[in-house]
Amino acid sequence: MRATRADVAKKAGVSVATVSYVLNNTCPVKDETRDKVLAAVRVLNYIPDLRARSMATNRTMQIAVIVSSLSDPVSCEIVEHFIHKAAQNGYFVSISIKIGNIIQNIRNVISQHMDGVFILSTPGEMESDMVYSLTDTELRAVMGVPLLSEASKQQVCSIEIARNEALLTAAAYLGEKGHTRIAYLSSVTHENGQKEILSLFQKKKKNMPQVRCVIDMAKCSDDFETGRILGRRFIKRYRTGYTAVLTPCEEMVRGCMAAFSECGLQIPQDISCMTLKTESVPQTPNDLTAMVVNYRQFAEKAFDMLQNFIDGNLISHYRLPCELREGKTVSIVTGKGTGRP
Repeated sequence: MRATRADVAKKAGVSVATVSYVLNNTCPVKDETRDKVLAAVRVLNYIPDLRARSMATNRTMQIAVIVSSLSDPVSCEIVEHFIHKAAQNGYFVSISIKIGNIIQNIRNVISQHMDGVFILSTPGEMESDMVYSLTDTELRAVMGVPLLSEASKQQVCSIEIARNEALLTAAAYLGEKGHTRIAYLSSVTHENGQKEILSLFQKKKKNMPQVRCVIDMAKCSDDFETGRILGRRFIKRYRTGYTAVLTPCEEMVRGCMAAFSECGLQIPQDISCMTLKTESVPQTPNDLTAMVVNYRQFAEKAFDMLQNFIDGNLISHYRLPCELREGKTVSIVTGKGTGRP
């Protein structure tokens, strides 16, 4: 026979209300009492009746994550940490992979009467439609991207990585090492806002080294090969006078470094290399000088924002800062230019 909440209360020697407080995390409870309740839950193999709780609280304790793809290791890491934090707080998480129009994913989440959704996908031109779809219901949302319009910011929460600040920090760091001309290597598949990047440096021009954006149409099956192609083209076309290279991701900078090595350049003696985004997983080597993103912190902050939105109708926006990690791929410039193309 299935154990009830009353059975748990009797086993733990507390009231049914106290059991509810512990299981729903809705009211402070002494650690000793909480331990007794949780021990009784384990002994009795108690499983909460989600349908009954939903009727009583008008909540399903279910939330969704909409993600573009799970083939990306960064997305996988964020989703894993988000699910872990949600489970600790009594939520069940459904994962929805974006196929075609993301609006259909949102409609599916709404039809299942979930309490909230974390959208880990770039909205682009569909931002307004997504926001309108959400605000017509009781569904609360956190978007893992910067919101473009002020109207959207009034309707849903957002969390983003402070990329512009990371870019400026990286350039300033290289400037302190004596690098006065830096190349930012990217491809059209990674950056849609190159004008914004250039204007960012123009505004900070007074105290910043010169940064040139080298953008190409390189599009390969992986970022390493893209970086390799861009590295070769950079050496051929733009190398003279540049002493440092920046890229938007780790695999791309490693591809650039491979291309430089193939052309006889030593890193960092001949040219320094730095990346703006590297994964925070333990397996990542620490040889790269990089602006590191703590994806666990990103995921847990996203859940906290969503839970607060569900609990108190609080709309918030957060920019997660990156941390500078010094590796072995940047050197101090001692003369006018280093190495030769």
